[in-house]
Amino acid sequence: MRLSGISVAITRPPHQAGELQRLVEEEGGRAVLFPTIEILPPEDWTGCDRAIDGLHMVDGLLFTSPNGVTGFLERAALRGTDPASLRGKRIYAVGETTERTLGGYGLGVTAMPERFTAADLAKAIITEDLRGLAFLFPTGNLTSSALAGNVRLLGATVDTLTVYRTCAPAARSVDEFFGLVRAGRVDWITFTSPSTVNNFAQLFAGERAGMIRSLTRIAVIGPTTARAAEEAGFPPEAVASRSSAKDLVGAICAIVAPRRAH
Repeated sequence: MRLSGISVAITRPPHQAGELQRLVEEEGGRAVLFPTIEILPPEDWTGCDRAIDGLHMVDGLLFTSPNGVTGFLERAALRGTDPASLRGKRIYAVGETTERTLGGYGLGVTAMPERFTAADLAKAIITEDLRGLAFLFPTGNLTSSALAGNVRLLGATVDTLTVYRTCAPAARSVDEFFGLVRAGRVDWITFTSPSTVNNFAQLFAGERAGMIRSLTRIAVIGPTTARAAEEAGFPPEAVASRSSAKDLVGAICAIVAPRRAH
């Protein structure tokens, strides 16, 4: 039980926190659920619906998050489009969780980078001839446009679709979480995406941010999230080597266990 007596805050939305919570608890730790983002549908589905209706003209899709996968495919299903109809198209994905979510719909990926950023995905497909191909990029309202821009540089067209929105949590839950931190009941805070970091930083500033830095330690998935945490004033002590909940917990254990041995 490498995390026995250790409290780990999970900032993922509730519907995505299950695996990380289970892994923390299997290591003897206590999971503290504090979603810094709430995932909501877009305010307007018009553009997405138009793209779904024209799927026969699309050559491939880009996915950088599980929310992009579920948001798009669930909407497609509501409009009578079976996910199986996408099996003949190119599907590029970032992250093992995204790949696993696609697998739940019976879809495999054409390519996924060894690392787990949109920039790495662009590098992974740079040798392919994408000239004249049309792609859809179902994503959230806060996602960077860098990937779409890189794919366009390779000669393809990319239609970016907003299929979900990220919003901040209620003020009451923010105060309750800070109370736990102040009472010394949160040892680690985990971040799995830049949006969880940025929302967290907006919720806690000034003296509160300083107290969080002094009383907790930060663990993140991937260089992009690590960079966002650094820029937000919450430098990570543990960075997962791969984009998975298992590796994130492993990164924390790798720091906690040796110190306990001494």
